[in-house]
Amino acid sequence: MKVLFIFLTASFIFISAQEVPSLEKCFYWALQNNVDIEVTKFGPKIAEQDISLATSPFHDIFIGGGASYNKLDTRLVQSDEANFNLSLAKRFLPGTEVSVDYRVDYIRSTNFEIFEIVGLILGDDDIIIDKLNTSALTFQVTQPLLKNFGIDVNSAFIDIAKKQKEIANAEIERQINDTLTQVEIAYWTWISLLKTKDALQISINEAEKYKSKYVEPKAGLTEGVLPSDVDQATIDVQLRKDQLISVERQIKEWEDKLKRLIFPLDSKKESLSKELPIWQDGLTNFVLTDFNLPDFEYDSALKYRPEVRQLQGKADAFHILSKQKKNQLLPEVNLVGRYSFIGQSQETNIAIANTIDGNHYQWHVGVEFEYTLGTLGVRSDYKKAILQKQQAQAQKKQVEYDICLEVKLSRHAVEEAIRKYQNITNILQKSQERLTGVERRYQQPLPYDFNLIFFVQDAEVQRTEAQINQYRAILQYKLAMAQLKHAQAKYLQSIYKKYQIK
Repeated sequence: MKVLFIFLTASFIFISAQEVPSLEKCFYWALQNNVDIEVTKFGPKIAEQDISLATSPFHDIFIGGGASYNKLDTRLVQSDEANFNLSLAKRFLPGTEVSVDYRVDYIRSTNFEIFEIVGLILGDDDIIIDKLNTSALTFQVTQPLLKNFGIDVNSAFIDIAKKQKEIANAEIERQINDTLTQVEIAYWTWISLLKTKDALQISINEAEKYKSKYVEPKAGLTEGVLPSDVDQATIDVQLRKDQLISVERQIKEWEDKLKRLIFPLDSKKESLSKELPIWQDGLTNFVLTDFNLPDFEYDSALKYRPEVRQLQGKADAFHILSKQKKNQLLPEVNLVGRYSFIGQSQETNIAIANTIDGNHYQWHVGVEFEYTLGTLGVRSDYKKAILQKQQAQAQKKQVEYDICLEVKLSRHAVEEAIRKYQNITNILQKSQERLTGVERRYQQPLPYDFNLIFFVQDAEVQRTEAQINQYRAILQYKLAMAQLKHAQAKYLQSIYKKYQIK
């Protein structure tokens, strides 16, 4: 049992050691945690509410009502008036408006002039001249014939809101494309700096070994070394240490930039204080065959870049708006149909009953016309929408041109990085051969080898510089490839499509 426990523990340690985050893991974390992506995800949700808001006039039923009481008391007239009304209305996409209205009116009035005349003739003490209850149930349909007529006209703002949602979704993809590009740039820059730090640290250690071997008195060679060469060797070491200080600062900066991109914002524990785990650097075993010169994929870039879809959606939205504004230039001509059931009596309940039995009615059919003589504002809105549509189309062409240029420039950068890598690799090979030869040359220094520390140190410095420059060439290639993948929206086609994190 103990043996099994040890075996399982060892297996767990081995598996954990293999679970080292890579660039792919950084992409996954960024899609899960990046704050910039999270912010853009609110866009479609807000646009969804705009769609609901634009749909509401054709979805909701509008209800209204009121009640009032009015009393008049003068020398000649006394009156009491009361009314109550309730209405329901609904609008449909063709522009049709349907309404139902129910109204009850109560009137009671006394005319004292008539009372005096009738009183003299008839001798009555009190005469009620008028008392009337009116109940009416009215159905009305209004259909626009010109202005505000047509599904495409009335749904214009709904369609525009849907286009805004498409634009917001494209904005998420644009942010993802930008963020994953930044992640790859930060990752490889950080890794390259770590490798540079290692190269500098090795160089410093080698310099200390040379000093111990060729300069220290115990080596018995102090008489064969010039003081100026010793000073130069010391200066070279200090310069390496100064360079190391700058590199260590840059490592921290790019590490924090990477944390900003891949870790969530945690109010309890700041993301920037988290420790990054062990990483697969991808540079140690990098060889020339890793280079792949991509093609000019203009069509792919124009198809998948979200910026193009955003501007196309913007142009479509202004096209829809221009059609709606053009319709508003027409006169308002409405066909109106109205049918009312009416009941009248001195008693309220009788008036309501007469309304319900449908024996008393009134109907009306007519055409209403309205036209604004001054249409300067509406015409300006229409022309503005046309110009905004044309501007969006021009912006789309501009972005397409810039994307094609971005693809081409990125490919040029890849070509340059490949050539630089090939050149610096040759230099590194020659530098290593020179260092090996110099070290072999001075394994047993001769009495006249006064400047041996200078040659050994100089050869080592050249080799270290060549090694660092090779890391820079690889980094340049990695960054150029990242920019090319950004230009062609490869991150959206591969990484984002693979994970599809909501």
